[in-house]
Order: sequence, then structure tokens, then C-alpha cells
Amino acid sequence: MRILNYIVNAVPYMALSLPIVLVWRILRNRHLKRQGIISSLPRETVLVIFALFYVGVASQTLIPKLEMNMDGSFIIMQQYGRSINIIPFHQVSILIEEVLQNQNYSYFLVNILGNICFFMPLGFSLPLLWRCTRKRMLLIVLTSAVSIELLQLIVMTGRATDIDDIIIYMAGAYIGYSLYSLFNRLFPTYLVKFKVIRQHY
Repeated sequence: MRILNYIVNAVPYMALSLPIVLVWRILRNRHLKRQGIISSLPRETVLVIFALFYVGVASQTLIPKLEMNMDGSFIIMQQYGRSINIIPFHQVSILIEEVLQNQNYSYFLVNILGNICFFMPLGFSLPLLWRCTRKRMLLIVLTSAVSIELLQLIVMTGRATDIDDIIIYMAGAYIGYSLYSLFNRLFPTYLVKFKVIRQHY
């Protein structure tokens, strides 16, 4: 249920961002064409989905919560309090203990599997859409993860800053990259269509 709530709360942000993302891609493609670079429709489709997905992620990690009322209107929720954990695997061990002792899977699914799933598309999409090695991908993800946690500490109230989240984000991205590597070995000619094409005159 909590995962469904996150998805429902992210949808308004994604819907509001869609026109901006589409205009950005149209203008960007015009600029690329003047340079003799073509971005295919499959690539553009993935880029739009990628951008909207991470707008949704940001809405649940960095942006103030937007909750839906019973009448269909939206309000910004105020949150208070801070939580900081700098001990690796501390929160993970608590969640695993909660599963083993109380059979409570809710927080485990959201905080571990949910965060892994949040960053798997990043690990998959970076090498799919751009030339990106595993080391470079991990550096981008690490920078993004640390930035998210620091912004939660500095800007947001009511959200936890946790080193375990950074570890989980990295694990999710690594799984995503591994899936890309597998697909690239199995379907190398198919994945080429997601790269830009440079025209030679």
C-alpha cells in the first residue's frame, strides 16, 4: 500500500513535468540536427520516460509532499523533524530484524527493494543512451545519491538522511548496469537504435 501511495503522489509531478520535458526534447533535437546528429524515436521515448521517472523519484525524496484530498484537489504537506544515520547497514539490519521477528515486510519492501528499483533504471539507462562505462556510471550514481541525502538534510524536513540509502542506491544502479550488459551481449544490434547517429555529409 505504501508503494502505491508513493506512485500516486508522484503522478501529479510527472504530469506537470511532461510538457516541459517534451519542449526540452524538441528544442534539443533541433539543436542536434543542426550539428548532424540524429536521436531516434526509441531513444527519445526512453529519454522522456527516464526524465519523468526521476521527476517522480525527486518528488518523493526532495520536493515537498503533494497529497491528494478526497475532493481531488492537492495540498503541500508540511513535515517536521530530521533523522540521520551514518553507520553502514544499521537501518538495513533493523529492517531485516523486523521481517524475521514480526513478519513486517512493509518497510523492507519500501526502503530496500523500493530504493533498489528507483536506481536500477539509472544504471540501465546511462549506458543505453550514452557512452558510459561501469566506473563512470557508479561515479554519477554516487554523486547523485550523496546529493539527494545532503539535500534531504539541508533543505527538507521530515526526511531521513541515511548512508544505507546511498549503499542501496548504488546496489540498484549496479544491478541495472549488469542487466544492460546482459542485454547488450544478447541483443547488441537492437540496442544500437538507442544511441545517437552522426550523419556524415
